[in-house]
Amino acid sequence: MRMLHGRFELISVAGAGGVATVHRARDVVTGQLCALKVLHPHLRSDRVVCERFRREPAVARAVGHQAIVRMHELIEDADALSISMELLQGRTLKAAILAAGALAPAEVERVARACLEGLGAAHAAGVVHRDFKPQNVFLCEDGAVKLLDFGFARTNAAAGLTTRSVLVCTPDYAAPELIEGGPVDGRADLYGLGVALYEALSGRLPYTGSSAYELLRRQVSEPPPPLASLRPGLPPRLCAVVHRLLAKVPADRFPTAEAVLDALDRSTDVPVAAAGVCSACGEPRDPGWPICPACGGESRNVATGDCLILLTRAPGPGAIPALREVVRSVGATPRTALARADPAIARDVPRLLLKNVGEPVARLLRERCLPHDLQVEIRRISEGTADLLHRASVPRWLFLLGLMIPWALLFGAGVVLYVRGGGGAQQLALLAAVGLGGPWAASWVLRNAHRLVPALATVSVTSEPHPLPAGLGARYRAALGQLKDRGLQATVRRLVERTLTLHRSFREAPPSVQMLFDEPRQQAMELTVRALDIAGDVQKRLDRMTVVDEPRMLARLAELRARAAAAPEQATELAEAIAGVEQACREAGELERAQALAMSQLLRISAALETTVARLDLATAPGDTGVSRELRRLQDDVGFASHAAREIARERGAA
Repeated sequence: MRMLHGRFELISVAGAGGVATVHRARDVVTGQLCALKVLHPHLRSDRVVCERFRREPAVARAVGHQAIVRMHELIEDADALSISMELLQGRTLKAAILAAGALAPAEVERVARACLEGLGAAHAAGVVHRDFKPQNVFLCEDGAVKLLDFGFARTNAAAGLTTRSVLVCTPDYAAPELIEGGPVDGRADLYGLGVALYEALSGRLPYTGSSAYELLRRQVSEPPPPLASLRPGLPPRLCAVVHRLLAKVPADRFPTAEAVLDALDRSTDVPVAAAGVCSACGEPRDPGWPICPACGGESRNVATGDCLILLTRAPGPGAIPALREVVRSVGATPRTALARADPAIARDVPRLLLKNVGEPVARLLRERCLPHDLQVEIRRISEGTADLLHRASVPRWLFLLGLMIPWALLFGAGVVLYVRGGGGAQQLALLAAVGLGGPWAASWVLRNAHRLVPALATVSVTSEPHPLPAGLGARYRAALGQLKDRGLQATVRRLVERTLTLHRSFREAPPSVQMLFDEPRQQAMELTVRALDIAGDVQKRLDRMTVVDEPRMLARLAELRARAAAAPEQATELAEAIAGVEQACREAGELERAQALAMSQLLRISAALETTVARLDLATAPGDTGVSRELRRLQDDVGFASHAAREIARERGAA
């Protein structure tokens, strides 16, 4: 057998990757079997790769969780650079998927919970994996789940080893912010977990491409196919969690691994965001929210407008339930026929679907109809609806009555006046005038045809949102105008969404729940205001970081040191330049660490708000256990926002 480092007998190859080969080995000193991860020889000359490899055991020990593979020691000599670690028996999650295809939902959820516990511990220790994929999830024969390969992990203290412009992960599982070179935090790992779970549940990746560019483009810009369409019968709760993990914008995902576990623990499905659409920007918006999280607009009417929507194609009766859900998703209420998914709707197209709605609502409904092969036509009422009566499957007799009844009434009134007036010339002229008014009456009917044709669904004309604390809406709109980073904007919007949801739920809660949650609600509002200030600080630091080119400074520092070492007579002259570049590198590192701390504070605020919202919803929801028991359970949890506010205030004061 081949010996390595003078103490390890290499038995067989357990696996290999782009950076290292893992061997089954025996430590001749202790006699124990272990796994020996050996860096590929051709990478020994790459300083950055070697440094990442050297710090992997320290990263794993810093996390110190049972879901992280145990690493024993780092061994480096002239022969190789290696890491000894525990030897695992089993196979990777990727191998399980390739062998069995789609896995059982219960098994996928079990693996997901173990991964989330490991990721939660890593993120709490300031470690971001950045290359989460099923190849790095090991399913042990004893049922344990282990996370592998923290070589690409980033820690708060490891500035300079990577840059935001370098893609260091596997494209199939890369979060959009990693692909675009944006700021990265633990939510990038949650995205990779979402892709892995999607693959485990469906047996296929959410995105494929004919080239790496095509794959990355789709990863950044396209939504994945719904899991329910690939594998009917999956638990809706699990599908909802996976799709939220796959959100393109980090702020639309769960803020922490603990928040994902909390969503999996709920007995009901994860709530879908926003039942309506903002009339100003067209983004999803709950009609009960007093402001729009996307644009900060305060329009009270979030749905109504000058458009009508005509259903022009339905592939069959089976599409009507999907149409009903699409209608509900934009805040409309299906009427009798659509509410019961009457198959006749599919046969009698075209049908008037909605009227008096805003253009953003109409556009959104049309987009959501397309995946179901439903086609709709958007018309403006002000441009005329003369053809609506005979297009909207109105019976011919009703169409004729709509035209004739107004004229008949006018003409009948004229005949009555003519007879009562004695039939003179004046009365005859009046009768002729009334008769000529018939076309005018028919014209009026055609211009107002939308009033005569019933729609399949209706939209509330107004909504009465609960008022927000004074000044919060104005501060939020000002913050949106200052923030330039797209990910930061999305984070702040998500924070405001949670605040609005909490405020509305509080107003609708019973008095006993309001009394319990009054202080957390006030603290949540204060946290939101503080988050806007923190977001402004993060934007300033990001602006400064775009000016500071840390990789170039590191390269310049290495060049100056090499020159000083090669020419000792110039060392004194170069010392001042080296000291200046070193100081600049330290400042850049401090700037990046301050930015990471601020983003961590924003995520903690987000987690505190989400937890408070979840607890409030739990307290107000009817269940078998009863509200009183839930309220007793909440006594230890209502201080989430207060604790977060105090801790963040201390951190900012120390900074």
